[in-house]
Parts: sequence; C-alpha cells; structure tokens
Amino acid sequence: MWRAAELLALTLLLGNLASCQLYEKAELKHRMEARVKRVLEGTRSGGDRPTVTQQEAVCRWWADKILIIDDWELGRAADAYDRWRLEGGIYDNLTAFEITSVEIVEGASPDTAIVAGSVDGRPFEMKVPDAEPISWVKAPKR
Repeated sequence: MWRAAELLALTLLLGNLASCQLYEKAELKHRMEARVKRVLEGTRSGGDRPTVTQQEAVCRWWADKILIIDDWELGRAADAYDRWRLEGGIYDNLTAFEITSVEIVEGASPDTAIVAGSVDGRPFEMKVPDAEPISWVKAPKR
C-alpha cells in the first residue's frame, strides 16, 4: 500500500515538474518574440508612426533593456545596432514585419531562441540570446 502511495506521489511530482518546464519554455518563447517585435517596431520607418522609439529598439536589441543609462555603452549599442540593420537590409524603409515562429535552442546558455518571420515580405531568422545582442541567422536582404 505504501509503495503504491509513494509511486503516486512521485508521479504527481514529476508531472508538476514537467508542467513547470512547459510553462517556463512558453514564457521564454513569448518574451523572445516580444523582444524581436519591439526591436522591429522601433526600426520601422514606413506606415503609421512607430509605437517604440528607436532608442528603446537599440536597448532591446543590445541587452533587452528598456533603457541603457551609461552613455558609453549606449554609443556602442547604437553603433552595433546600425551595423546589424545594414547587414540585414532593414536600415531604411522597413514598413511591415511578421513573426512566424519562435524555437528555443535546447541547452543554450544564456537562454536562446531562433525567431523567424518576414520583413516587408522577405524572410529572416534571428538568433536571440537572453540579455545579449541579437544576430542574423538569415538576413532579409533584398
């Protein structure tokens, strides 16, 4: 009888752990997708006025922060962000974007996702490490 109760308790515990891991993975995917959307929204120049400032886009791209207070770090982030936009072909006239998938890279440190979508109809993939600069896996160049 006790053995059955122990097995049931262990099963419930493992079920709870699996449930927590699924929740954490879903939350991470949501956070990474939101970060990319904020970066692209701040980069957007066409259509309605962007709802995210370019400064916030730079800070989100660099370290997923709303604001970088240190002027030296902000300057480095802005320069790197400009190079990233040029490399991706999204420096000027980005009007629309769509996120189509977010996949967590298992075992990556820091937590990392590959975010895919399109910019003005051109497909892209980004590597999005937690609190580090975003990089292109596949740039949406023309």
